[in-house]
Amino acid sequence: MQTIKQFPEERRLEIIFDRFEDHDNTRFRQDVQQAALNVSCGGQFDMISDFSRSMVMPQDIAHESKNLAIWLIENGLRKSANILQSATQRMQIARVTQRDEKFAYFTSREEAAAWLAEGDV
Repeated sequence: MQTIKQFPEERRLEIIFDRFEDHDNTRFRQDVQQAALNVSCGGQFDMISDFSRSMVMPQDIAHESKNLAIWLIENGLRKSANILQSATQRMQIARVTQRDEKFAYFTSREEAAAWLAEGDV
């Protein structure tokens, strides 16, 4: 189960990943795309993806996430802070995001928030 939180006043989107058992790729993509459009207001937005409660993504979800990452970049993503708990997660997310500089990796929410506050990449 994933939780999507929108913070339009901060132009920020937050996704908390928990389990992938009940994951619906199509629904998730649509929900994230709509949330991104809501918070961006036609401009740029930031994102925090919190994977600290989840395991490594199954391959089909990782593949769809790669397409979603491309869509997010094309639709205003300024920076994405990813909170991870393992080197395996980091390697997988780096592959999914094609090692784009807009994506950075942290072990705490505080580090992620500080990086987002720094400004453009």
